Amino acid sequence: MNIRLIVQLNLRNWQDKVLSCSAVKAGQNLIISLPTGGGKTLLSEILILKQIVCRGKDVLFVLPYVSIVQEKVKDLIPLGLDLDFLVEEYAASKGRIPPIKRRRKRSVYVATIERAQTLANSLYENKRIDDLGLVVIDELHLIGEGAGRGSALEQLIVKLMFCSPACQLIGMSATLSNLDHLKVFMKADLFTHQFRPVNLTEYVKVDQLVYKVDTNCQDPREMLAFYRQVERGTAIDPDNLSELVTEVVPAGSCLIFCPTRKSAENVCLLLTKVLPSDLLKHKKQEKKTFLNRLIQECDGRVCNVQRQCVPYGLAYHHSGNFDACKSSLLYDNGRGLKNLLLSTIGLKMIKCKADIIQIVKLTLLYVQCKESEENEINSIVQQALKFLLNEKLVTTKEDEIVISPLGAAVCKGGIDVDISRRVHSDLLLALQNMVLLSHFHLLYCIVPYSVQYPIFLDWNIFYDEFFTLTEVEKSLLRSLGINEQFIIMRRKGSISSSKTTDVLLVQRVFLAFILRRMWNKENVWEVAGRFRASRGAVQQLVHSALGFASSLCRFVEQMDELWALRSLLPDFIKALQFNVAAELIPLMEIHGVQRARARQLYKAGYKSIVDVANADAVSLVQALQHVRKGTAYQMIRSAKMLLHEKVEGLLESAEALLAADSATEFTLEDFSYVVHILALLSYSLCHLQLSVYVMRPLTDEEVEAVFKKLAKFIGTNIRLMVNREDETHVFRFHKDRVYYLSEKKAVAASSFGFKETVNLGSCIGKFTKTNKFFLTITALSYIAPYAKYKAWLKPKAEQSFLYGNHVLKSGLARITDDVPTNAGVILYSSNDLPLGFGIATKSTAQCRASDPTSLVILNQCDIGQYIRDEEHVC
Repeated sequence: MNIRLIVQLNLRNWQDKVLSCSAVKAGQNLIISLPTGGGKTLLSEILILKQIVCRGKDVLFVLPYVSIVQEKVKDLIPLGLDLDFLVEEYAASKGRIPPIKRRRKRSVYVATIERAQTLANSLYENKRIDDLGLVVIDELHLIGEGAGRGSALEQLIVKLMFCSPACQLIGMSATLSNLDHLKVFMKADLFTHQFRPVNLTEYVKVDQLVYKVDTNCQDPREMLAFYRQVERGTAIDPDNLSELVTEVVPAGSCLIFCPTRKSAENVCLLLTKVLPSDLLKHKKQEKKTFLNRLIQECDGRVCNVQRQCVPYGLAYHHSGNFDACKSSLLYDNGRGLKNLLLSTIGLKMIKCKADIIQIVKLTLLYVQCKESEENEINSIVQQALKFLLNEKLVTTKEDEIVISPLGAAVCKGGIDVDISRRVHSDLLLALQNMVLLSHFHLLYCIVPYSVQYPIFLDWNIFYDEFFTLTEVEKSLLRSLGINEQFIIMRRKGSISSSKTTDVLLVQRVFLAFILRRMWNKENVWEVAGRFRASRGAVQQLVHSALGFASSLCRFVEQMDELWALRSLLPDFIKALQFNVAAELIPLMEIHGVQRARARQLYKAGYKSIVDVANADAVSLVQALQHVRKGTAYQMIRSAKMLLHEKVEGLLESAEALLAADSATEFTLEDFSYVVHILALLSYSLCHLQLSVYVMRPLTDEEVEAVFKKLAKFIGTNIRLMVNREDETHVFRFHKDRVYYLSEKKAVAASSFGFKETVNLGSCIGKFTKTNKFFLTITALSYIAPYAKYKAWLKPKAEQSFLYGNHVLKSGLARITDDVPTNAGVILYSSNDLPLGFGIATKSTAQCRASDPTSLVILNQCDIGQYIRDEEHVC
């Protein structure tokens, strides 16, 4: 472990109490309830590090939004690099399912609620759920949000408590009125505190009167105390907000909160009209620099409202309020309960009806029900099970409940049970009429069925978009029942009585028009303006479509009749996710790099993740416009973490093959795969094109050449040579020679850097100027134990062979069976001492039938290259 810096944290009293409480020490569940900004995040990160470093377990960090996941990944990457753990993002379509099993390093999975549930399901299914030691759930109060995220969060907690009771759950929540219910539900201790890092003074303005709020007052009637009176407002500013704001700016900044985004924007625009123009002069250059950076980070555009209000020292935000959490499983006709039952049946947590009751008793729904309602819950459970049976998502065999193939696909993909049948039928219909001359049909297929975006269908826009389609794309919509006549009638406001079209289908087509514009690399601002939607709504649609597409990938893997989509969807998803030219896609994987920043990096010569990982912050700041040093450090750290993840993944893949049972047949395909994996690994470890005068890992071409030569003499036993019983060994390159050494020594030497490492290990071969690889005599003692074909010389022939002569039949004592012609052979003395390399000119059968003067083995490690030449001996 590489710990470069240890910081002495000055924890607040309440944080110290939490870390030293019995629940944390014993690994028990805990709910922490604090006001916003109270310090929950720092506490969660300390608990994560404790789990990773001290207990050696993986951690799952659950967050509500994609943007928050991305921010948290950025925050954790520096810790991951210093403390030698991986940070893996699971949001939208990002994140591998199931995750790679790490033998060397621990991982922190940072995931949205939906992706966290999919991740937990895959870990349980692959018998790896015990790898999770801690699950941190931020914004726990979202459990009462409804049938979407709230239901998914409750299902996640129920399944974790059922299948992994040893896993510690830490819930972080805002102040709620029914925390006791959550405490019982999670079987957790509860810690509450009213600490705020900055004292918050609340005022209430009614007409011209301003009252101060006394939050410590117990009597609600006495909470408001008269504070002062303000001037009467003007016609344009009737509430006289400008007077309140000027008490804050320009000395400080003012943040406007409103119930909705639109009202927040309107208030900000109003204030820019009534505030004194002198405010624009205050810190003018700093504000301009801030706006330029904001524009750069937002892909070259920024909200017009922000552009106008930032010079005045204003910003806006909109937020919702939370009062109490109620179970979301019964929302929307019990949709959450149906999903919970199907998922637990698919994961074989439930095998009979009695098990269902045990699962339901773990839910928040059961905790919040009264005794009189238990019979009603039992009835609801029976209805949910009946629904799954009627939809043929599950079947019964005697007393056992078994998931059906469709149910397994729904469970794997995380598809909602209420739309599972429709998704299946729509995909079958899509395959019957699949249009691959454009991407529009695939874009339509990945539009989510739950339309929850503030994007309203406008038939005038629908009409215009329809006539921008190609003829093939128009034919697709006609096959769905949407033709020119139908669109014109709906545009005029008349409804066809002879022809009805599914409303959801039309809405999904309209959203597909938006995705089509995004696919064509149009700016999100232009697309939002064209469809009269907010930029956030368009981005949310893209994220949701990527997430649904990822679900469809797993869904079609389980359905044989949908095999064609297995090849189409993965590459399509990746192209939509980054939506840039192919050469920019690697750079887009770096956190914080958007399209405009990727173009900047590419033009500045940083064309790959390796280039960014090996850059220094000062050079990046000089090469890129409007980039702060802190942002440059973030990009470099993110690139390094991506390289670490790829290296670890390649190491795990190689070890999995090399550690296979020796009795298992090792095919040529397996050997080629190992060569490919180790070649990629060597390239990744190399990081950059190093000089031939420094010691470094082998490139992909070098690995292939070395392994091909070794395979001539030891065949598939290469895996045994690498994955030795005593310890794993690796290869390193210095000048034109290849060295063989233990991995531990290589890791220890890496602390000196490639350039400082001059020589390490034992030389086993060298490359010629034409890039051909020849073995040296010093490789003999390492290769001989794994030799596939062997030959023993008579005492009188040993000296002749060591002087460079070939072996005649008269000098051959014995040879292993089944040696083919031209095979590589290791030659031994009669005392089993390895003498050198050779090439068999005859097979075993031919040797035995040859006369004594026949040449049977050539003294050489390769045609035309004798191993005893001085220039090749180390």
